[in-house]
Amino acid sequence: RTFKLCRYPLDKCGDKINDNLADLQRVLSFWAVNSIVMFAEFWLDFILCWIPMYYEAKLMFMLWLVHSNFSGAQFVFDNFIDEALVHHEANIDQGLEITKVAAKKGASRALSVVGNYLATVVALAIQKSQEMMMDKLAPKPPGTSEKGARFTDLTDDSEDQKIN
Repeated sequence: RTFKLCRYPLDKCGDKINDNLADLQRVLSFWAVNSIVMFAEFWLDFILCWIPMYYEAKLMFMLWLVHSNFSGAQFVFDNFIDEALVHHEANIDQGLEITKVAAKKGASRALSVVGNYLATVVALAIQKSQEMMMDKLAPKPPGTSEKGARFTDLTDDSEDQKIN
């Protein structure tokens, strides 16, 4: 459903990229309103799905938003979203700055953990390869082959003598 609702506006975006500023503003207003609608729908879907004819009403609303005869997205953006953005601009900027700092700290910690893990893995691999080389270079006891002791070395002669 989301793909069907986004297809027409996406096609219109491609047409408007090189057009005048007013058309571009109208298209960008649609995407701003659409993103807010999709965000709200994500969190409220468990309630909205029980409303009869919800998806049909949503389709009509989206058509009203995007159609050039109505310019619903421009109306919603100018009268509701733009006012809220201007009113809360300082809080939004402060929240973005806090998020930016937290993201840098989180990424730094994650890279540190990954770096330590990789260093440990490399050290263990080097240690294991050194042990394997030492085993290959160590002198073998007499009567053993590369694969270990011979079958005759494993039998106990005293047991055979007791049976006979």
